[in-house]
Amino acid sequence: MAHWRFPPGSFDDEPVTLDGTPVLAMSVAGMLVMKERFPRLGHGRARRQKDIAATKTLRGLA
Repeated sequence: MAHWRFPPGSFDDEPVTLDGTPVLAMSVAGMLVMKERFPRLGHGRARRQKDIAATKTLRGLA
């Protein structure tokens, strides 16, 4: 995943806590870009059904 490039603003500046661990949370806009880019991430696979469904949900939230 090191080759993935996240668009500016994909992550908040401040971490949130998940099970006691501080983590950076991805924004809806960042998730949407990653779902839309899935076929071009270097593995050569088509979009998965779960990515198509998630994209629709994320567009509704954006």
